[in-house]
Amino acid sequence: MSWPLVALNDVAEINPSLPKGIDESQQVSFLGMASVSEQGTILSQESRILAETRKGFTYFERGDVLLAKITPCFENGKAVLVNDLQHPIGYGSTEFHVLRAKDDCLDPKYLFFMVWNDRFRFLGEKAMKGAAGQKRISTDFLKTFKIPLPSQPEQKRIAAILDKADSLRRKNQQAIQLADQFLRAVFLEMFGNPVTNPKGWDESLLSQLCNGKMNIGESLFLRKLVLGIPAQSSGKNYATAYASGGPDLSASPRSDPTRGRNIGSRMT
Repeated sequence: MSWPLVALNDVAEINPSLPKGIDESQQVSFLGMASVSEQGTILSQESRILAETRKGFTYFERGDVLLAKITPCFENGKAVLVNDLQHPIGYGSTEFHVLRAKDDCLDPKYLFFMVWNDRFRFLGEKAMKGAAGQKRISTDFLKTFKIPLPSQPEQKRIAAILDKADSLRRKNQQAIQLADQFLRAVFLEMFGNPVTNPKGWDESLLSQLCNGKMNIGESLFLRKLVLGIPAQSSGKNYATAYASGGPDLSASPRSDPTRGRNIGSRMT
């Protein structure tokens, strides 16, 4: 099925302005850059008074999409659909772009997934402007970026599928982390801390216990891919790392947390 491609500026407001005559004594929700995760969620928010916040920060409302504009936050996927604000109006870092879906043609969650995927970040990174370390996505890039526009019922259906996929990805990541914690606990229960050796195990060289020989290539392969540690690390260093939490197995290719959140790229 072929859907028309439309510029974001035609179906969403980009960085809308605060309406005139609004009550400035009301409380608003404040989100700093650190308040938004790379997993598309709000980590924390605080309440402030609008009059004390409106200058020097970025205005948005519940239901808007926040998108980090500066490197490396943009490339890392810092974006969120702010449905869970404590207050209807919010303010945040000036390094956020705000996208507001037009009610008559665009679903907010669909909009979120259209700007939270690999393809969008790849094209955005190529279009960044500014000095190294201070590059940003411009408003013009967002206004002219084109997305497929199915009917609103179809948008909601697509967004629901992507939302479910992202939820499954998060649960899978949590399961892997719990499994890693369980394995470490079992290891310590059976053998104790390998550094302090509280169980008084005898110590021997591996060469004294094995008939075969391991060449350098095999050793490097095992250290890097099986143990998850640098090739130059010693066995004792690995034991120390394992006893104190172990290598980060959740970052291995089988559980890369950046994979699931980019499923929206298939839609663009």
